[in-house]
Amino acid sequence: MNPLNPLGIIHDHVDGCVSLRPMLVDKYGETRTSEMITKARIGLRSVRTRQASLSGLFNFIYNILQDEESIQKAGYLYGKLRAERGYIKAEGIFAPQYLINQGLTLKQATTAMYQGMKMAEKEFGINITPTIAIGRDPSMTPIIANAIARIACDYDGEMILDLVCDEIGYPPELFLPAFKLTFGTNVKRVCHVEVVAATPTHTYWSRIGKNLETALVDMRCHGIQHGSGLIHHPDLIKYVVDHGIRIAGAPLSNLDLGLVVDIREIGIGRLLDAGVCYTLGPDDDLFMRNLKEVARICNERCQFTEQQCCQLEAYALRDL
Repeated sequence: MNPLNPLGIIHDHVDGCVSLRPMLVDKYGETRTSEMITKARIGLRSVRTRQASLSGLFNFIYNILQDEESIQKAGYLYGKLRAERGYIKAEGIFAPQYLINQGLTLKQATTAMYQGMKMAEKEFGINITPTIAIGRDPSMTPIIANAIARIACDYDGEMILDLVCDEIGYPPELFLPAFKLTFGTNVKRVCHVEVVAATPTHTYWSRIGKNLETALVDMRCHGIQHGSGLIHHPDLIKYVVDHGIRIAGAPLSNLDLGLVVDIREIGIGRLLDAGVCYTLGPDDDLFMRNLKEVARICNERCQFTEQQCCQLEAYALRDL
């Protein structure tokens, strides 16, 4: 088997990172923390059937990130752990709307997270690009979405804009006005495109394709998070290659959520051979496998060639 060791960690949620565990233990104790993490891990498979929401599963985490000091600490611990594990580049995703339940503003929460990441970046020598996200759930309004997009603009390219959480109930086109606010700026845009309602089954991949096309063409995204249905759309593969768009996959997350039965269904090798800039990510390693395990398991299952391993390693370090 060819060696595979990506040194860039992409598609990586700060609020689902194992670096938060010490803060959780301080708040809840070791036993309760383990129980809540296990409950959330089990609940992930209910997201697809809408019996659970991603944001709801993470409430026990958001509850400890409601003041500037805690948020800054979370950003710092994220960068510290990623550097200690040997990564030289990271993109940490966070959704500030979940961090304002006790009086902070979106800008205050964002500033605290940014400062924590940059403190870690300076101290440990890791290159961190914060990724500010709009969370799709009932609490989201156009006013909040637009405010988050404007905050991304304030950082003038230092921060990526993402769209996360409940894709089934909130397809990407609902957030086109917010994304349009960043057109003509230095802000890079990405979007989670992973899952639609499981039924009707005969239109499943076409509906995934519609969301991919919306994110790629209408929202002018520079990257897609997950993109596990791309392999079924040759025209979109060509578009991705022609425009140099990155696909930040999280194959074991797709497996854990029941979106694929076998990670080979994603067609990672075929995408790489077609010229797609594809990267591997852990998604949320507080609940799921870490990137080293993701790389090992994907390599074992997909039997990447030497060239494909080199591509995966190189793309993990490439700027968006």
